[in-house]
Amino acid sequence: MTEGLRIQAISVDAHDPAAIASFWEAALGWRRTEEDPDEVVLEPPAGSREDGVSPDLLFLKVPESKPKLRS
Repeated sequence: MTEGLRIQAISVDAHDPAAIASFWEAALGWRRTEEDPDEVVLEPPAGSREDGVSPDLLFLKVPESKPKLRS
C-alpha cells in the first residue's frame, strides 16, 4: 500500500505569533506544543480524530507589518 502526500503544517506570518496563536488556540480548542519568541505551533488535541491527520498551525514572526484590510 502506498501512502499519499501529507501536509505537515500550515505556516502563518505574524508580527506577534503568540497573540495570533492565542486567538486560534481558543477558537479551535487546539493545544500549544512549541513556543519561543519567533514561533508558536498549535496541534489538535491529543487523541482526537484530527491528531496526526490535520496539519499543525505554525505561526512565524516576520519583521514587516501586515496591511490593514479596508471595509
